[in-house]
Amino acid sequence: MLYQFEGISADVFDAAKTMFVEWTDLDASFTDFVVAAHMEELEVDHILTYDRHYDAFDVTALPYRSEV
Repeated sequence: MLYQFEGISADVFDAAKTMFVEWTDLDASFTDFVVAAHMEELEVDHILTYDRHYDAFDVTALPYRSEV
């Protein structure tokens, strides 16, 4: 399966909210923080995206973009 829709727990929501408030310089959306927190809970370390904000989280963004 290439993708799967998931609901999030209150713990994931709270973790995302905390990061969102603390990381004001990242300029990422709240959705980015929710996805990152959920990925951490699920122990997922790769994401298919061109969204540059995921470079700040401990995940591998695919397809890989080189800094040119």
